[in-house]
Amino acid sequence: MTAERETLLTPLDLALLEALALDANLVRACRRLGIPRDRGVYRLARLRRAAGGPVARTNRGGAGAGATRLTPLGERLRGLGRGGLDLVHPGAGQGRLPAVILRGPYRARPAPGVRLGRTTLWVGFGARDGEPVSCAIDPESVLVALARFPTSARNVLDGVVTGVHAHGPGPVALAVRAAGRRLVASVTPGAVRSLRLARGRRVVLYIKATAIRRVDRPTRGSPRS
Repeated sequence: MTAERETLLTPLDLALLEALALDANLVRACRRLGIPRDRGVYRLARLRRAAGGPVARTNRGGAGAGATRLTPLGERLRGLGRGGLDLVHPGAGQGRLPAVILRGPYRARPAPGVRLGRTTLWVGFGARDGEPVSCAIDPESVLVALARFPTSARNVLDGVVTGVHAHGPGPVALAVRAAGRRLVASVTPGAVRSLRLARGRRVVLYIKATAIRRVDRPTRGSPRS
């Protein structure tokens, strides 16, 4: 299974990140979860590979010897996971936010799309009509605005900001409730300030259909994406 198709955060992974945030001790965190320490080490190593960087670091010496603390990347994943997001890594390496995975039946007409409740997410890949598909939206491909304006983006979604997750000098993860789902946009700290992005702020998301990727394995007879 490739990193692009592998689910990044499982319930156990999120519980482990939460336990380390509460008590920076891997042995006690694993004991609290009822798992062996070796399994905790394995889960952190798996997250490191999938996310493109370490999610936790253990101090080897000094007053904090033995303490295992979340890195900014680990804190970012913890914050996103607490919002109920299903995340996969887009395979672009460290410094980029994980992609959000959405699932729904494929609609071939009137244009290629994935049905999300009452909303159709227009996409650029093919599949069989009615076939359940999983697609990924990279946060870097989501444009955030305060109002609607003419654009070539097929997907224009009204939403409400549910969280602003900033860890370190890198991009800010903006969690938005739109189309009945939690989506994520990658924005700069400057954009957060200039647009006054905060929890409860109404925004409009613009996503190009061609930027949405299929990430599950096409079934036999599905058009090639």
